[in-house]
Amino acid sequence: MPFELHPGTPEEGILLAERFGADPFRERLEDLKKRGRHWNLLYEGLERMANSHMALLAELYAARRQCGEAFRTEVYQAYFEKGLNIGRLEVLLQIGEKAGLDRQRLQAYLQEAGDELFEPGQKLAEKWAVNGVPTFVVDDRFKVVGSDQGNALRQAIEKVLKE
Repeated sequence: MPFELHPGTPEEGILLAERFGADPFRERLEDLKKRGRHWNLLYEGLERMANSHMALLAELYAARRQCGEAFRTEVYQAYFEKGLNIGRLEVLLQIGEKAGLDRQRLQAYLQEAGDELFEPGQKLAEKWAVNGVPTFVVDDRFKVVGSDQGNALRQAIEKVLKE
């Protein structure tokens, strides 16, 4: 579900070192890079917290056109690997084209799409008190928060499968 962790982020984004402090951010980034290497995930461009509103809308559009996976891959690479600002329309249009979407149709969708598309995700976020990403809800019973919680997520899935 689309979820805006920091919806008040300006379009130009916020430097993460300013948001969290230079040293804490550097430590978190090094830890993220270290954990990411295990999965061949790179974070070389991560410097700025972007406003994700339009990117989330674009992902919904891409998914409806069977380009969701390609779009998510391109967004990941643009944001985490290249440091591009995915809060900017022009960047998203370029990403959309790389993922196989029609540029003009994507632009029209982003300009017309309403915030009601976020309502299902917002309701679930309220129900489960989501305040971090990723958050996984398994079988509408177990909540697991964080990218480093593989064991907890596995245990929740195994509990559901045993029943």
